[in-house]
Amino acid sequence: MDRVATLTPGTGRAAATAPAAAARAAGRRGESPAERTKRLTALPATTPRVRVPELLTGVVVVVGCALGAVLWHTSSTSTRQALVLSHPVERGHVFVEDDFAAASVSAEGMRLVAFAERDRMLGRIAVADLDSATPITDSVATPTTPLAPGEARVGRRLDAGEYPADLASEARVQVVLVVEQAPVTGGAPTKQSVVLDQVAVVDAVTPLANAADSAIVTLRLPSALAQQVASADGVRLVQVGG
Repeated sequence: MDRVATLTPGTGRAAATAPAAAARAAGRRGESPAERTKRLTALPATTPRVRVPELLTGVVVVVGCALGAVLWHTSSTSTRQALVLSHPVERGHVFVEDDFAAASVSAEGMRLVAFAERDRMLGRIAVADLDSATPITDSVATPTTPLAPGEARVGRRLDAGEYPADLASEARVQVVLVVEQAPVTGGAPTKQSVVLDQVAVVDAVTPLANAADSAIVTLRLPSALAQQVASADGVRLVQVGG
């Protein structure tokens, strides 16, 4: 039987007739497994389509998260060299270079003086007795104010109610001394309040960490009055203007 071919419209190529297609199908039914495998593997492979913008976005997100984790870990574990005492000092001690040492502390959460800034603490005065390795802050070392002739500096521990709650350096205060009087025969001792006739200036107010609402208050006043403040049984301060 003669083979008949027709032209596919628009392509100019001959299209197989029904008898030709049937012949190819019959041939495939008679092919061996090896021939079938060879024919199938010869077909062009299908290439998966990759959406580039979405892939790049995913890479950027992963890298950004990893970088953020590294930066957070670094900031949370970083330390710095802080200024601490190399040995114990007493209240009123004037700081010198040999008083200081460096210690590694957390980089956040504390207002400590950096070891590199130790020069600004030289010449300051300790406002309380301090142990070795005590961190240095502005509250434990008050700046030295030159004393005038006949002037002295004295510190007292005062509790809540014995000084104004908002008392600060350079405030002017009236000093009230509490003096215990000797008992009269057969009686009990009495306490008397004495108001000093001269106003004192507050040098520093240092809150005590182990005693709520208590502080070391350092006053600057004439030497004779400073001695009375130091020896009094109690002291109260009244802030005044001027």
